[in-house]
Amino acid sequence: MTALRPQSLVIGAVGLFVICLGLAVWAVAIEPGRLVVKEVDLPLPTWPRAMPPLTIAVVSDLHTGAPHIDPAKVDRIVSIINQ
Repeated sequence: MTALRPQSLVIGAVGLFVICLGLAVWAVAIEPGRLVVKEVDLPLPTWPRAMPPLTIAVVSDLHTGAPHIDPAKVDRIVSIINQ
């Protein structure tokens, strides 16, 4: 078995640091600002014709209480959902 050269260890450590830094930037700066809206029409053949259409919103993974999710951000999300 050959020993690792110090240069290989440094390159590996720097690479691992860059990957971790990228993940941290994604988790703190980018992903919390993303809001994905997906509309799906679900045909219900037995839905009574006399009843108006029903709209349901599903919201998940808000992380309320986290430093980057304040009450104002939750209010903005609710406003977007209500539109």
